Amino acid sequence: MSFGMCQRGKRDFDSMGRRDTLLLSILTLITAIGWIMFDVYHAAIENTVPQNVEAQLAPITPTFKRAVIEDLKGRSVIDPLVTQESIAPTPQVVNTQIPTPQAGVNTATSSGQTQSSQ
Repeated sequence: MSFGMCQRGKRDFDSMGRRDTLLLSILTLITAIGWIMFDVYHAAIENTVPQNVEAQLAPITPTFKRAVIEDLKGRSVIDPLVTQESIAPTPQVVNTQIPTPQAGVNTATSSGQTQSSQ
């Protein structure tokens, strides 16, 4: 007794499923490779840095003026840009205590019911 499919039909179905799976795998691989290539191309041509920041990112020259360096070495006192008075004081931590339940007062339990403290 066969339920609508003979042995030969089942074999054709299995080989058809393999071909479909292979075709689907190849199309998925082509899609993934195309997607990655498009993302790399898009990232390469897109400029996300604003022009004012781009001007600040200009490379500096590696040469230094010897006279300026010698002048800096000769300083005995360096004036800081930030002084202690200009820094806001650190707020003080207030020590708060958690009140404990008093005797004769109803308190909640973890199950949500109240019980009387004694």
